[in-house]
Amino acid sequence: MNARKIAAISLLLPAVLVTAACNPFDTGGQNEVTQQIAEVSRGDLTVSVSGSGNIEVAGESKLAFGVGGKIDKIYVEEGDEVSKGQELARLDSRALELAATQAETALKAAEYNLVKARNRYSSVEISSLELAVAQARMALAQAEVALEASRLSLNRMEDVAEAKDDVTDAELEVKAAEAMLKEATQRGDNYEIAYWRGEFLQAQLKLAEAGQDLADLLAESEYAGLIPDELTLKKLQLKGAEQSVEQAQKSLEHALVRLDDAKTPDKDEVELRETQAEAARKSLEYARSQLDDAVITAPFAGTIASITADEGDTVAAAKTIIHLVDLTTMQLVVDIDEIDMPNVKLNQKAIISVDALPGTELEGRVSFIPPLGREESGLVFYQVKVSLAISEGIRPGMRATADIVTDERQNVLLVPSRTVKRDSQGNTFVEVVGEQTVARPVAAGISDDTYTEIISGLREGEKVLVERRARTASSSFFSQ
Repeated sequence: MNARKIAAISLLLPAVLVTAACNPFDTGGQNEVTQQIAEVSRGDLTVSVSGSGNIEVAGESKLAFGVGGKIDKIYVEEGDEVSKGQELARLDSRALELAATQAETALKAAEYNLVKARNRYSSVEISSLELAVAQARMALAQAEVALEASRLSLNRMEDVAEAKDDVTDAELEVKAAEAMLKEATQRGDNYEIAYWRGEFLQAQLKLAEAGQDLADLLAESEYAGLIPDELTLKKLQLKGAEQSVEQAQKSLEHALVRLDDAKTPDKDEVELRETQAEAARKSLEYARSQLDDAVITAPFAGTIASITADEGDTVAAAKTIIHLVDLTTMQLVVDIDEIDMPNVKLNQKAIISVDALPGTELEGRVSFIPPLGREESGLVFYQVKVSLAISEGIRPGMRATADIVTDERQNVLLVPSRTVKRDSQGNTFVEVVGEQTVARPVAAGISDDTYTEIISGLREGEKVLVERRARTASSSFFSQ
């Protein structure tokens, strides 16, 4: 692991006691063990991973027209500062403007046809049809009243005619009875039977006359002097009234059908008009997008780095015309070894050293961790981006190193990492120097490979044994 210690208190005491016995003239090399004593002290410990790379601008964009054409205007020059949304260049867009106008007109016509299909009749026409329905209902009601009146009139006329017939029949029977009585009297027959028959018929005649009086009372003036032709006329009037009712019903039904048809649009026509309107809408959107693509605007505030065309040039779509960069924020892209990547997290602090500016340190933050790495010479590296604020003298392309802080502790117990050992069971211990040197179990924390945090097992001021091993030269070296 590539680690960097920002601040730590020096722990080693001057001195060292013992050098392990060895024979310097031994023909085989020996490991010389140097023992030193270090004091347990407090300090700050920072663990980091390092990577190198080049400084880049954090925001840049190579701008092009979305359509091809002749450049009409370029409004900026190289080095100009521009704001977000500012217009930078424009094509000659007269043909595109005409196409957009035509598309807009076509859309309005299609929308008008759609509205017309959905509402085939105006509100005035609908109101007129509703009035026709109301008038047809009224005409039907009037025809039905007239029919009922004609029927009632005919019934009353028939009642009067029947009453007159009854009176006529009764009068004839009475005359017949009188003749029979007279004849019986002249012959000397039993005239009592004839007499009483005549009396009965007289009573029948009075009853018929009473019926006629009642009928005459009901229509004393209307049907006086009734004749058969008038009865026939009344029957014809009744038939005419029935036909008027039938015709009024048909007129009402027709008016209702027309009103319903006016309020119910033709489904097929509406679908056709909707399709045409949608096509016209898309055509307008495309024409407007073409018009928008004929203009280059700044997607962010920045500096014009370069311009690669001139006014009057004919350019193809997507050809870079303007290179815009944001120099207010930069980033350092560093290669991090796969072994160190598990410790790198977004927004971690990083200390940046610039090769061209010795002694200058900048602070940054991890802004991007790639999901994939790249293999190089059997090793895998990840290009991590570290954002940093602009500083005087910093230029894109400069080489720099970032120490990404993965962990840090303040005011903790520290010992040289060489003092920390493990036994055969993997337990951590150090050798504490006192009247006797004894192994003491400890709990170790973070380490930067030079110093290690001690969580428990030691006290500040205690002394621990540090061993250093070095390979000695063989005796053959001295014999030469």
